[in-house]
Amino acid sequence: MRSMKTNLKIGGALAAVLLIAACNAGAAPTASPAPTASPAPSASSSAAPAADPAGTYVSTGVTQDGADFPLAPNSEVMLVFQDGQLSVSAGCNTMNGSYSVDGDQLLIGTLASTQMACEEPLMTQDQWLATFLDSDPTFALSGEVLTLTSGATVMTLSASSGSDQALTGTTWVLNSVISGGLDGAAVSIPEGVEATLTFNDDGSVNVSPGCNTGSGTYTVAGDVITFGPIALTRMACAGPAGEVENDVLIILGTEAVQYAIDDAGALTLRDADGNGLIFTAQ
Repeated sequence: MRSMKTNLKIGGALAAVLLIAACNAGAAPTASPAPTASPAPSASSSAAPAADPAGTYVSTGVTQDGADFPLAPNSEVMLVFQDGQLSVSAGCNTMNGSYSVDGDQLLIGTLASTQMACEEPLMTQDQWLATFLDSDPTFALSGEVLTLTSGATVMTLSASSGSDQALTGTTWVLNSVISGGLDGAAVSIPEGVEATLTFNDDGSVNVSPGCNTGSGTYTVAGDVITFGPIALTRMACAGPAGEVENDVLIILGTEAVQYAIDDAGALTLRDADGNGLIFTAQ
């Protein structure tokens, strides 16, 4: 009897094992946890660099509130963007200042202007243009067409090949003095003061620096002018005329003066520190 009971226990245990094995074999496998998806890398949001309207542009039309806004008779607006500097003319005075771009906005620094007296329509137009540019208009550049917009005013301009103004044979009239180096500002000369240079083909230069008059010599090598000694009359010059004359003679007395004639026909003379003079052709 003991042997039979023992066999029964073994048989029962074996049956239980087989039953558990059978149940496990038929059970559905436990699913592994799904892997956590890594977040997709964010796309770069760096903006494309802003366009730069570098070059010379001449107005082709102006509208206000959708209607034509005619300029003064026989005049046009010329804008010259070059190396962060803007030169502006509209038939009377010349304005100069710095500019930068922020997206589609044109940021224009303080404009220094010559002080010539012109006919009333041109004087009024100068004031209007200065106000328009001072508003930091938005701009769009499509091919050779530049469009400036400020409020209800839209100005369209077309790219121009610029000026072919020659250095010699021209009377250059000083309109601004650049001080403070390469980052300095161009300041218009005082009203009533006139300073001129005339470069002649024979290597001589006529000089009227603000008060006295005289002449000297010059040579040109590439974009550098070297002035020889300049002989001047000896009038005592006080006030604004004397100050302008001193500024001119400092630049002309520099060993080597870098010069450039921009697309608008303005002549700039600079010393090695970036100080200089801006002239317009008479």
